[in-house]
Amino acid sequence: MPYEYAMSLFGDDPLARASVLDAFSPDHPSRLRIIHGDYTTRNKSQENISLAIVDWELCRYGCVTEDVGFIITSLYIQWRFEDTPCAELILREFIRGYGPLDEPLVFRMVGLMGIHLLMWEKLGLMSGGNVDDARVQELQAHAKNFFINGAQKNREWLLDDGVLGDFLRAE
Repeated sequence: MPYEYAMSLFGDDPLARASVLDAFSPDHPSRLRIIHGDYTTRNKSQENISLAIVDWELCRYGCVTEDVGFIITSLYIQWRFEDTPCAELILREFIRGYGPLDEPLVFRMVGLMGIHLLMWEKLGLMSGGNVDDARVQELQAHAKNFFINGAQKNREWLLDDGVLGDFLRAE
């Protein structure tokens, strides 16, 4: 469904199409691990100071960019689209703590983030599903920007982003 939905929105744009195809390309063998499969801020349980990751039914062997892309998109949406006060700080600290990724993985993750942006809206996960048409169009334009810059491997765009560029800064 995510692939088909993304292609239906941006199938006429060759750069967006290339990024969607790359995001769904075979996994990078050097980064294959057991992954959660749905690693977002919705799938955590916190009590006092203990933190647990829950909802493991999509757990599988796959590329780490899937989980990293999911959690980053979750925080990115909360920061850019839902005005959650601490989301930017948590996003920055997550990226800083995770450390650098090699460039092909970063740009694959950028494409995955475009897909996750679209799916959050499509599945009604943003703002409890109460999103007006203007916000949907803004989100789709944002996703397309991720697809195009991901397909172009636009390092300058990524570094100018101020947040996602931190994955490349320590290279």
